[in-house]
Amino acid sequence: MNYGKIFNNGVKFFQKLENRKARNCFTISLNHPNFKNKSIYYLTKLDFKEGKYADARKRLEENVDDKILDFKILYGMLENIENNFETSKNYFNQCLISPKYQYKSLLYIAKLYIQTGDYDIARTILETLKLNEQYKTQTIISLICLNIFEHNYSKAYDLLNTLDKNNLSAKLLKHYNIMKNYLLYFLGDIDKIDKNLNIIRRLMFDDDKYILNHIKKHKNFKEKFTNGCFFKNVELDKILNEAKIKIENMNANHFELTDMYRFSFDYPIGYKGNDETGDICVTTLLNTKKILTMFPVKLSNEFDKEQMSYSKELQLKRRGIK
Repeated sequence: MNYGKIFNNGVKFFQKLENRKARNCFTISLNHPNFKNKSIYYLTKLDFKEGKYADARKRLEENVDDKILDFKILYGMLENIENNFETSKNYFNQCLISPKYQYKSLLYIAKLYIQTGDYDIARTILETLKLNEQYKTQTIISLICLNIFEHNYSKAYDLLNTLDKNNLSAKLLKHYNIMKNYLLYFLGDIDKIDKNLNIIRRLMFDDDKYILNHIKKHKNFKEKFTNGCFFKNVELDKILNEAKIKIENMNANHFELTDMYRFSFDYPIGYKGNDETGDICVTTLLNTKKILTMFPVKLSNEFDKEQMSYSKELQLKRRGIK
């Protein structure tokens, strides 16, 4: 069996977002010692993508040495996802010694200071990191988000206009268009907004029927073993209403152009693989409570051990009250 070829196919499938095929390849290449660590790395990233955080933590704890920098990065990412911001920061700080990971880790650390409401520290790191051409675009996007959190929409819009659209990847160009319309909305330039963008429609119109139609896609049983799915008979409108109430007093976990709220219901709502789960991720538009989607996840027993989800201190820091 050609494990190298299987692993390389897995990487190609991963890049094409064909997660099921990628997972199948890495599950096979995992059995060869030369590809074990690399396969674990990609399988863990797939766990992140599919909301299988308990599986990701178990995979890392059972299979890898957290002294290896590749896996410190993964541990850092997992702790960030599970609201353990200081633990996450510690992992990324340990990666600063490596030229390979130094700038990447600095960007993560800056984002973690944004998570913890330490905006001045985050800005100092980002302004320095902006001088590095490789990370300049990602850094500017993080600075734009930081200005949004500080309600400085004009400065955020000026920063957005420093980006060269012609040099953006397809993903970043999509982000650019969403950010542009988001900022135009908050700057009051409603006539310039592209109302055909689904995310912007959600910002402008509070229509639960529209969002429920989208969330219903997560009832697809075929997704049980990948992204997971809600139970067929679950009352999504009831879950949506409960989620709205729940997130009102929660601190968001910021991720790119969205905020994420992860928590557990006291009853099962769907599947992650063969396991029933009552855990959910509710995604809203950045710095708003406008729900874009929600889907079942699988949180680990280390989730929110730093108790950030309902921290009043964090709420105040993010509002600039210290």
